[in-house]
Amino acid sequence: MQQTTFFLKIISIFILTFFCTAGLGQGIASYVGANNSYFYFNESKYSDVSTIYIPMVEGCMGVFVDQSKTKAKIPSFSIQYDGSEGFIYVQSGSEHTEAFYEKTSLAFGVYLISKNFWKNFNYHAGAEIALLLEERFEGRRRNDSGGYDSISELNDAFNNPFNYFLKNQISYDFYVTERIAFRLHYAFLFGLNNEFEIEPDITKSLKHFLCVGLNYDLNMIK
Repeated sequence: MQQTTFFLKIISIFILTFFCTAGLGQGIASYVGANNSYFYFNESKYSDVSTIYIPMVEGCMGVFVDQSKTKAKIPSFSIQYDGSEGFIYVQSGSEHTEAFYEKTSLAFGVYLISKNFWKNFNYHAGAEIALLLEERFEGRRRNDSGGYDSISELNDAFNNPFNYFLKNQISYDFYVTERIAFRLHYAFLFGLNNEFEIEPDITKSLKHFLCVGLNYDLNMIK
């Protein structure tokens, strides 16, 4: 409870900072896109564990405050809504778990490195925290006696309530006017903590995002 309260305070400060710096930003972009997740674990450390992960549907939409085209030393920020669903199978010894999950989350990104090249090309590097908004999961786990237990009865939660990532993003702006551009961007996220809470809770993630959007330069590029 204390951890949740702490993170909610951090997120509140982030949202306030986001809107305060939006007016100072060089540009602001809105976007939609799709992402693909790759789940993995340390196979050399957990040699008795085998897994199958099948991401099914994953999408996002968000807003990005871009500081890459200004000399002001202000970080870039993003707020992103994610939705995903998939199937997971984990076997550890004689036990195995199979489950279907759906979840939505709200991600907050801060980019301490923001660079612009040749006016159109942008690079951002930073960190992101994703807050779980809602989840649904169903499945079963085989126990030592050979029977099956319901996942929803054994676990209060399936996904981790908070996920932390390192993030790299590149984008290219196709200008249609002096200030307005269609933006295509790709982002790669490296997960720092476990994605799921079910046993064995050893799974981390790599995420790839491909998005399209509209960027508006609040300040003219000199």
